[in-house]
Amino acid sequence: MQNLKPANVAVGTKVRLPPSEIGRIADAVRISLEGSLARLRLDRVDILHLHNAITEKGGGSALSVRQVLDDVVPAFERLRQQGKIRFLGMTAVGDTAALHQVIDARVFDSAQVVYNMLNPSAAEQLPTSYPAQDYERLFDHTKAAGVGVVGIRVLAGGALSGSAERHRLRVRRPSRLVRL
Repeated sequence: MQNLKPANVAVGTKVRLPPSEIGRIADAVRISLEGSLARLRLDRVDILHLHNAITEKGGGSALSVRQVLDDVVPAFERLRQQGKIRFLGMTAVGDTAALHQVIDARVFDSAQVVYNMLNPSAAEQLPTSYPAQDYERLFDHTKAAGVGVVGIRVLAGGALSGSAERHRLRVRRPSRLVRL
């Protein structure tokens, strides 16, 4: 990878903390990043994204707002100070109110945000009965906080791909399709 990386390419990786590592977040983040750097054969990545869902109280594989702000962010900042990452990122999945709190804290540089034709709620208000998670204009929060956005699930898990076939790595078919 080192020999192939052009100067204008950003390289990122993700860390997903399993429930067994919640009590040792800083070590788990460091170990995960070191593994990624070894596999990529790099000394640093441009961005490290937290890939756990974020909820108000956490639980299971989800992290609470407090765990993210009090444990994950300081661990990421240490890695930045060590020169192993340039930017702090998060995947904006979980409870909408919790995501707003974390974005509004202005500690992340980037957020991967769900945005597609079937769920445009990160950008616009949805009808009350709309059958999808309402991100309640999350883009307004990212813009106000100066957080860059990377669109994810842009093909809605394959529902917008134009094909009934799913890639072999796709875990499950959508349980229902929303017809617009």
